[in-house]
Amino acid sequence: LLLVFRTNNAYLRLAEAREQWGKLLMLMREVTTKVSVALPYDATCEICRHLCAFTWSLRDKLRDGDQRDDILSLLLSSEVTRWVAVQRSRPLAILSRIRRLFHAEHASGALDSTLYYLLEADLKEIDAVIE
Repeated sequence: LLLVFRTNNAYLRLAEAREQWGKLLMLMREVTTKVSVALPYDATCEICRHLCAFTWSLRDKLRDGDQRDDILSLLLSSEVTRWVAVQRSRPLAILSRIRRLFHAEHASGALDSTLYYLLEADLKEIDAVIE
């Protein structure tokens, strides 16, 4: 009976993890699509590089493995890579950096208020999934 209980719990945890991972992928696609439609090419590339760095950092955090600084250095500038490397939670630090990029684009007028609000809502959902 105990073995069946543990097996069922393991299946439930796996199903919940798969559901959360699917939700995360859907949100990342939404953010990427909105950014690619609304922002200039350079800003889109910068944000997409940060999103890629976010997924690699999240993978490292979930696996309790080595931190992949080499991948971060390929995707992000050296200054941002150094800043992310010293943060307690790298995925949250990268999300914070993405928020700053969105704010800068909004402040410059390249990103309208409605889309800025929608992107912030997507980032809040991503934040909720990883916590």
